[in-house]
Amino acid sequence: MASLVLKDINKYYTNTFHAVKDLNLTIDDKEFIILVGPSGCGKSTSLRMIAGLEEISSGELYIDDKLVNDVEPKDRDIAMVFQNYALYPHMTVFDNMAFGLKLRKMSKEEIQTKVNEAAEILNIKELLNRKPKELSGGQRQRVALGRAIVREPKVFLMDEPLSNLDAKLRVQMRSEINKLHKKLQTTFIYVTHDQTEAMTMGTRIVVMKDGIVQQVADPQTIYEYPANLFVAGFIGSPQMNFINCNLVEEGDKIYAIFGNNKLLIPTNKANVVKAKDYIGKDIVLGIRPKDLYAKADATFPNEESTFTARIDVKELLGSETYLYLKLDDIDLISIVQPNLAIEIGERIEISVDMNKCHLFDKDTEQSIL
Repeated sequence: MASLVLKDINKYYTNTFHAVKDLNLTIDDKEFIILVGPSGCGKSTSLRMIAGLEEISSGELYIDDKLVNDVEPKDRDIAMVFQNYALYPHMTVFDNMAFGLKLRKMSKEEIQTKVNEAAEILNIKELLNRKPKELSGGQRQRVALGRAIVREPKVFLMDEPLSNLDAKLRVQMRSEINKLHKKLQTTFIYVTHDQTEAMTMGTRIVVMKDGIVQQVADPQTIYEYPANLFVAGFIGSPQMNFINCNLVEEGDKIYAIFGNNKLLIPTNKANVVKAKDYIGKDIVLGIRPKDLYAKADATFPNEESTFTARIDVKELLGSETYLYLKLDDIDLISIVQPNLAIEIGERIEISVDMNKCHLFDKDTEQSIL
């Protein structure tokens, strides 16, 4: 079991490309940390620096209070699971899982015990005599996990281990990895670009962009209180709607105005924007698709904050329907009940649950609230 501390970690490739910038992160023992962000944001590079596969340009990495910047990867007591499984094709499943233990000169009896225990946990005992080419993608991923488990490392590192699997298998393997974390009671650090994986698996999420950490929090906090425009747009599916607005005070009320439309800002949020002197300024209003209601829907909540938009595309997903709306030159997405009698091209009245809205500074892109 291990805790990790990353202090002012930087990674430069040559003098021109700054891949990871001043990464500061404390990971507690037994945590399941997710590094998430788009391609090229520095998440895999950060993971490889923890593993020792990439040199740290500057900063300090501690594992259990021990500085490990110059410690060889094999001596860090870390196991890594790669995106492409990285199995030896000429070896059986048993030999793939046992390979690292043989290098450690363990006895045959001990190796047999550890491999059997890991195979039992992962439900692959009947596959031990097969070779990788005889396995499905999900089975190969289990073998890669098994090879890491037998080493009983302090820290598990996983670099997009599910991205090569089909959608159904990804859902199943997400559940398997969650169970594995609970069973092994070990520190997990998991890299993904899939925000669904991030939301469903991690105890805390680290959102990265351009080598910089944007926000670190538990999944619910990240979703409900995004720190900035990027986090708000990246976390959540479909992504949050954004509207450029101007904040105007009329009497004792504050409205977000865009075009010929105006939406009432609730009192608690209005007090914040007034105290921070945003009246009369341009801001970005963020609204999640589930907080845009069609008037034809029985749950239509608010007569004061409405607008009319045209339905461009309608996607029926069984339990819900996605409406792709056009409001002047603004594209919006709304999630509505599947049984609404509405058609493509129709103009419908939409109500906004402004109690759930997010407000962002247009210049800094930071959350105002």
